[in-house]
Amino acid sequence: MHHTPNVLSASFIQYLGLEVDDFPEVDISQHFRKAAEFLDEALLTYRGKVLVSSEMGISRSAVLVAAYLMIFHNMAILEALMTVRRKRAIYPNDGFLKQLRELNEQLMEEREEDWPGKAQLRLPVRAVL
Repeated sequence: MHHTPNVLSASFIQYLGLEVDDFPEVDISQHFRKAAEFLDEALLTYRGKVLVSSEMGISRSAVLVAAYLMIFHNMAILEALMTVRRKRAIYPNDGFLKQLRELNEQLMEEREEDWPGKAQLRLPVRAVL
């Protein structure tokens, strides 16, 4: 994903531009929380309408949407990826999948600390792709 010039700001579109190359060794995880928070706010503010895009739309954008689902909708990695896959074909690179697995482990640990022995509350998911 590449940073979009200020062309969009004149049209009252809120955007978050991230520079992330689609290579397995790239650290996309540094953007998980920021992108998830941006998506959550956008979905609440703009009546559930967001566009998440990257050059091909099959790796970077898919991983960021999956991270959003994991962080804000308490989904495990497989459920998040399958939710995105129901909307479009995705093929995240192996490095990005590894980073999602690490996020999954981190979130499971955080939730276990917050809710020892309790099942997590699941909220309905709005279509984001």
